[in-house]
Formats: sequence, structure tokens, C-alpha cells
Amino acid sequence: MGLAEFSAPLNTKKLKEQQRDAVKALFGELNSDGELPDTWCHTPSGQPRFLDSDWRISISHTGQFVAVALCLNTAIGVDIQLEKNNKLHQYAEYLKWPKDQLFPRWCLYEATFKATQDITPDLIKKIGEINIPSNSDPFLCLDSWALCWSPVTGVSASLVCGDSLLKPSICTNLKFRPL
Repeated sequence: MGLAEFSAPLNTKKLKEQQRDAVKALFGELNSDGELPDTWCHTPSGQPRFLDSDWRISISHTGQFVAVALCLNTAIGVDIQLEKNNKLHQYAEYLKWPKDQLFPRWCLYEATFKATQDITPDLIKKIGEINIPSNSDPFLCLDSWALCWSPVTGVSASLVCGDSLLKPSICTNLKFRPL
């Protein structure tokens, strides 16, 4: 898994273009040995998929941050949220989630959705009932392993994997770095 920051323009159209370029650059670094498929396509719902491969990919971007998560033979989901200027604040009461856990919990919801493709209305309720640890240790989330952390102040991130690959020794190696 890789998480990177890049210099973001003020123009929204240009930002989307630079996010795509940053995702491709980060993926290139993660695939430096060339063992992964070199391209992916998108499903009709927009989810990235490799063709004819057992590798799974999940991508997230917000502001000047991008994340790419890869896993072999099992579902994976990643989400990052920039907390500043985010409209999510207005949903805290509706979701009945503690305001101090709003962004980590939303990231967990998004990453879980990406990993499981669970589109049931109960997913928000289930995520609301999960005890997210205050440290960045992996924990069980429904039928998957999850990790919630803040790579830098004002940014929340979550990683969800259908396999027990998220062991503490691996999780401590997840690092934020500028692109």
C-alpha cells in the first residue's frame, strides 16, 4: 500500500488530472519490480480492476493526497479523507456517530464498501457499532481486517483487507511520503 502527497493546484479540473497522474506514479513505484499487471480498467460502478489477474487494487484520492492498495487473491479497500472543508460534518448527527470519530469511521465505511461491495443500508449502522481502536493497530471489521490512522494532521485513512495480511509488523511499515 502506498500513500502520497503531491503539489495540488487551485483549479478543480487540474486537480483531478494531477490526482490521476499521482495515482499512476504511485502505482508505478509500488510495481517497481514489474510483477503486477501494468494497467487496470474500471467497472461500470467506477471500481478499478485488473483484467485476468488475481491481484486486487483499490484507489482513493482527496485534495493533494492519493492512496493505492494492492492485494493478491483477496478483496481490499482503501479510503482517505481530507477533513478540512469537507461537507461530511453535516451528516454526523444523521449517522449517529461521535463527531470525533466521524472521519475515521467514514473512511472505514468507504474502505469496507470498496473491499466488500456491500451495498446494504445496514453497512452504515454496522460501521457505527464497531469499536475503532485509538491506536493504529489492525482490528477485525465485520469479516475483514481493518486499520484506521491519520497519516498527517487533518487527513484520515482506512485500509480494509479480506485476509489477515494486516498484521502489526506489516502495518507499522505503512508510511506516508510526499510524491
